[in-house]
Amino acid sequence: MELQDLYKVSYQMIQGWLRLYQIQGEEGFKKSYTSYSAKFKMDVLNYMNKTGTFSYDAAAIFNISSPSLVRTWWRNFYAGGFDALIPNS
Repeated sequence: MELQDLYKVSYQMIQGWLRLYQIQGEEGFKKSYTSYSAKFKMDVLNYMNKTGTFSYDAAAIFNISSPSLVRTWWRNFYAGGFDALIPNS
């Protein structure tokens, strides 16, 4: 049985888990709720732009809970600039 069938997740999700483990080890799977600052989000996006890194790798490198969250930051930034990255209170 394939892992994606066993865990009912996409192949991309498994690849993301693999990258996270390769970069962060077991610590990468110990998550708690985190509110990311606009500066942190911008730093991640700048890193991705500079290095050509994709969201799965950026999430693993920066220990972000989800690659889709990084993609949301990207879309928000290009739609509304830096202000769109500021967390809602």
